[in-house]
Amino acid sequence: MKSLDDAVLAFARVWAPYGGPSPEDIFVEFGISRVSFYRRVQSRLRALPPVPLSDTEKRRLIEVIDRHVTGASTVCT
Repeated sequence: MKSLDDAVLAFARVWAPYGGPSPEDIFVEFGISRVSFYRRVQSRLRALPPVPLSDTEKRRLIEVIDRHVTGASTVCT
């Protein structure tokens, strides 16, 4: 069974090429705020075991997080 964080990450990956999901899409899908959504994405990207993402996809997700969450720190270098 997928955890909520895994589902959030999968949703973020689908929407990342388009600049990320809208706050409305996030709320309808998960019932959480945009900030909570992106904090969960950050948490999953930091978790062990690491998520198997290409460097390009990881960078794109980080850019989306930074754009949508004020004061977001860089997740990975």
